[in-house]
Parts: sequence; C-alpha cells; structure tokens
Amino acid sequence: MKPTEKQFNKNISQLVKLTRNSQRPSLIFTVTLINDALQELQDHRTKAHKEGLVTLQKKTLLCAIAALVLILISINLVSKRTSHHQEPIDQQSTLARGKLVPLAINLPKPVFAGTPANLSAIPNLETPLGTRRPAFLSPEGTTNVALGKPVISSSGEPLMGNLAMITDGNKEAAEDNSIVLRPDATCSSVTIDLEDPHTVYAILFWHDHKTGRVFNDVIVQISNDPDFIEGVKTLFNNDHDNTSGFGMGMDKNYLDTYEGKLVDAKGQQTRYVRLCCQGNNLNGMNRYLEVEVYGKPIPKLKTFKHRSTPMPPQSF
Repeated sequence: MKPTEKQFNKNISQLVKLTRNSQRPSLIFTVTLINDALQELQDHRTKAHKEGLVTLQKKTLLCAIAALVLILISINLVSKRTSHHQEPIDQQSTLARGKLVPLAINLPKPVFAGTPANLSAIPNLETPLGTRRPAFLSPEGTTNVALGKPVISSSGEPLMGNLAMITDGNKEAAEDNSIVLRPDATCSSVTIDLEDPHTVYAILFWHDHKTGRVFNDVIVQISNDPDFIEGVKTLFNNDHDNTSGFGMGMDKNYLDTYEGKLVDAKGQQTRYVRLCCQGNNLNGMNRYLEVEVYGKPIPKLKTFKHRSTPMPPQSF
C-alpha cells in the first residue's frame, strides 16, 4: 500500500472511531482530513491513465463515502453548538434571580435631536449604540421599588424643584420636571431610602435628556448604612481622576438620552441608593429628573410568640 493510501485509510479509521465517541473532532483534525481527501482526489485524476478506470472509480467512491460521513458529523456538531451554546452565566446568580424576563420600562418621549456641541473635549466618551438599548433581563415580578420613596440631598433643598420629584414617576423632558441642586465642592448627591431592604437588579436614572448633556463624575452606590460609611458598594463610577473623592472610576462618560442610564445592580441587597454628579459639559449645574430602582422586597421572617400552657392541677 502506498504512503498516501496508508495515511488516507488511517484518517478514515480515525473518523469511524470518532463517530462512536462523544468528543468533538478538533479543528486541526477536520482540516487535515479534508485536505487529505481533496489531495487524494486530485492524485486520482492525474493517475487515472495508469491505474485504470475501475480502480479510479473504487477510490473515488471511497472518498465520496468519507466526505459524506464528514459532512454528517459536521452537521451534527453545528446543530449541537447551535442548540446548546449560551453565554457564561453565574449559576448562583441565576438561581437567586429565578426565571428571567425582559424588564418593563416606561420610557419618556425623545425630544432631543441632532449632535450636541462641545463633545470633542470630553475624554473617555462611549460611542452611542445608534439603536435602542437591548432588553434588560430580571426576575418576574421586578418593579420600580423607588417610586414615591423619600429622597435626601447632600446639597440641602434644591435651587429649583423639590426632592420628591426624583421619585414621582415623571421623567418627561420638561423644565418643571427636573430639579437643580446647589453645587458642592466635591459631588452633589441624592440618596433614596427604599425604607426596607430590597434585592435590587437595576438602577435607571435621567439627569437631563432635553438638551443632550454629558454629566461629570456620575457615581452610583448602594449601602444599608444611611450615612454610607459602612458596607458601601459602587455600581458605577466614571470619575476617571477622582476629583469627587469616591475613588478613580473606570466607567465611560455618556450622553444623557431619553433612555436614561441603566446600571446593573446584579441582584444585590440594599436599602439606600446614592447617586452623585458634578456639573455637566454645558455648566456646573447638577440636575436630576428621575431615578428608578428595580427590585423586589426581601421577605421578612415570621416571628412566633411563645405561649405558655398552664399545667393541669395535680392530685396527690
């Protein structure tokens, strides 16, 4: 048997063994097998006049069978990859969230059109998607648990509007719907008290989507401490030079639009949500239009009172 025929038969044997194995063939093996089959066919064409028509037909049939087996295996592998492929998922997070469904978000009407000015000087600015934001998945029954909840500010009472407007559900881009905070030396913050601990999956907020602005040093934190001294977790921070004093952030600056900024809270438990910013690319004013916190209340443990049963009288 010639060397090329030995190699070809060896590949066929490997292929037959492979069909009885649950392991997928490697890319190198598949490519090698195809190349060998094609080379063998080419050799047959050039040697037809030496080996005779009958021998050529036999070898051509053998190659055709090998190619057919290879095609069937490839179709099967592609089918398996298509049906079983999924992005890596944190199993504990999935079990905690339960069945995931698209989060129902009521967006305001878009009012800004065109390209905002003064964006070329903004560092680390994310590129707009150009389409609607992909649906955010959360457990069934997830709602805006911040609606109507109390809000406090590090800047005291706003220069315009009142703090209750941040959680009143109105996020339309009207001048009288937003509040303006007094500028702070570091960062103006608003803190929402959910009043009870909640499992939080997403935080969605709007600063001002009427004029297409980029707000500076946007920071989102959660904690069970109302003073944010202990147990503070930062979910978003684009303060790249730590001018606000909460640490250097790695997130990108973004253009405020009618879709708002959605931050994944990853199912963490918290009672308080704090948002900070420090002016915008047009002026030093800190505006807030609406903040929504999507989550579920944490079930409270039932307490049972111990009732003492009087002992029956004993007779002696």
